[in-house]
Amino acid sequence: METVLPFFMLLPIERLLQYLDLFPAETDKSLNLYVIYIALPALILLQVPKFEFSGNILTPFVMPWLVVIFSSLSVLLSFFTLPLSYGWL
Repeated sequence: METVLPFFMLLPIERLLQYLDLFPAETDKSLNLYVIYIALPALILLQVPKFEFSGNILTPFVMPWLVVIFSSLSVLLSFFTLPLSYGWL
């Protein structure tokens, strides 16, 4: 709960700032660019050295690739084995 509470506290502040109209209309774009190009890379560079590799963390990295490979193979297999009618072309 303590991790979600700051977000709920920011919602009324956001509404108040939106009502007061203190910032220009293009502020959201500049803040997005700041987050994408400065804040997130800095956060990644700070957190990667603290990261410990283990077998438990390997599953979230491998599972999406297995799903992509399995679905691609199943589509290819069904394409080459099932008869197709090209009447709609």
